[in-house]
Amino acid sequence: WSSDVCSSDLGLFTSTTDGYESLTPDMLENLTPDGVDALERTTPATPANAIGKLVTAKKWYFASVMNKADADRLNLNGSATLDFPQHYTGTVSATVMSKSEPDDSGKVAVVFACNAALSDTLAMRKTTADVVYSEHTGLRVPLKAVHMDDDAGKEAARHNQQKDKDKQGKPVFFLEGAAC
Repeated sequence: WSSDVCSSDLGLFTSTTDGYESLTPDMLENLTPDGVDALERTTPATPANAIGKLVTAKKWYFASVMNKADADRLNLNGSATLDFPQHYTGTVSATVMSKSEPDDSGKVAVVFACNAALSDTLAMRKTTADVVYSEHTGLRVPLKAVHMDDDAGKEAARHNQQKDKDKQGKPVFFLEGAAC
């Protein structure tokens, strides 16, 4: 079965619909942790005659619940980097659109607005993301190849104290020939 789908509007078409198309950015502005939980539990109705949806805006949103300490590291209207390891290769740049007050358990609802990777993330609905607070480049070593030496760690800590540096814990040694 195939047929043409025509529209007078420009946009990105997908045949996937799930009822969440009725959400608007205004509905996300005062979102609380309970509100995010309610959205996750909701199974919106999809119109029976829907053949797909046409996304005409470039911006998409990701709402999440996180600990207050993690949310405090994000600035309202500031930039953030999100990683969706299950659905997207790479990271997505986002803007922190809103942050709720913490609830009784110290959880905060955070809404991110994104302008990138729309076609790659269009099918995502209920997923997890990592907020990348900092990145470091270098050699990536498998955990199996890491060895901690207690005696060297104590010596390194003593040496760091003498140089008035922050303690970084035990030094890490790499094993040669470990499988990656």
